[in-house]
Amino acid sequence: MTRRSLFHALSRRKRLRDLNCDNNNEEEDGYRRITRDDDNDDDDDADADSVELLREDNQIVNNRNRFIKLPTLVFLSISNSIGTGVYVFTGLAANLYAGQFICLSYLIASVVCLFSAFCYAEFAARIRASTGSSYTFAYYSLGELTAFLTGWMIFIGSLASIAANAIAWSSYLDSLTGYAVRNFTINTMHASWTASAPFNDHLDLLALAIVTLLFLVSLMGLKLTALFNNLIATLNIAVLLVITVAGLVYGKWQNLTDTPYSGGLNGVVKGSAIVMYAYFGFESSTFAIDETINPTRNVPLSLIVSLFTITVLYCGSSLSLVMMQPFTAIDVSSSFPSAFGAIPWLHILVSIGPVLSLTGALLISIYSLERIVFAMSRDGLFFKFLARTSTLTNVPYFVTLVSFLITFALILLIDIRT
Repeated sequence: MTRRSLFHALSRRKRLRDLNCDNNNEEEDGYRRITRDDDNDDDDDADADSVELLREDNQIVNNRNRFIKLPTLVFLSISNSIGTGVYVFTGLAANLYAGQFICLSYLIASVVCLFSAFCYAEFAARIRASTGSSYTFAYYSLGELTAFLTGWMIFIGSLASIAANAIAWSSYLDSLTGYAVRNFTINTMHASWTASAPFNDHLDLLALAIVTLLFLVSLMGLKLTALFNNLIATLNIAVLLVITVAGLVYGKWQNLTDTPYSGGLNGVVKGSAIVMYAYFGFESSTFAIDETINPTRNVPLSLIVSLFTITVLYCGSSLSLVMMQPFTAIDVSSSFPSAFGAIPWLHILVSIGPVLSLTGALLISIYSLERIVFAMSRDGLFFKFLARTSTLTNVPYFVTLVSFLITFALILLIDIRT
């Protein structure tokens, strides 16, 4: 089946929704056009039912204002990509496999991600009204069963990821204070108990606080979420740029030229397989198609721009790392802080970097989770009441609240690390 026939084979329910009309008059014209086209079919009654269902769904789908522009889309993808991956996997891949050629590993990984970006871009250009990223694309191309499985896997994975990232955020921030918060919780509050894996044995106040804060930000609307994310993404970019410049200034070229490397091309490719994880999340802008101005242009363009920006930042920071010290001396558990340990202000900045990056990744993960469940509920593959949105903020508040409660319980009860 050709791509054109594949998309023409969509259900009438989807065809009506994809009209994405800008006002009620255009919506009514769209309904009449579709129903006139279907008058020659044998299932006119089913079409009429679809129209009525879409009139009801229209209160959810088409009342959302399109206000997101290209820069905000780029920042959405950058925030979700720059998590702890670049701070953790760069040193690991350089020390074990790629050596001083770690930058080439990032370039190879970026080329692989580029082909994936082209696929996302084509779907985004063809499907003007969609939310849910790969879930929606699976719905259109492979049908409801595949979309149902894809959506549920993303939903469960996102919940676990948010809880794990929140615990990692708590650990990074608490380490900057000498684990003062953890000691206060256990020794002063006595908020600890005896439990075996996989259950948690103490109250993680910082993790609970950050997820509560970010879920509240998400409930206040996408405009505030986008503004907050733009700030976090800008700070993340600034930190990586400072790391890059500092490596060029304080680093030594001899660490690149005088350190023997025997891994060859095979080692560089193995390194690219590790650093590939640092690119996960670059497709996050596809979750915002419903709110994007001119999505057929801006969403595909945002994927390419964000991937290019991330690659430049990753290559620069990885080159800085192997210039600061020979790759054989890299501490794989804390590569960047140990490399810049001799420069106090840079050591502090590099230590704060993972906290900032995890904040952005958490916020966009929450946003993406809301859109996945919203799309599934709208399509009838999840509980329908979860697709209800606030009249003030257009946020699917039921989804947000349910996701928050599940995430809160995971952090409170389960030790993600075990």
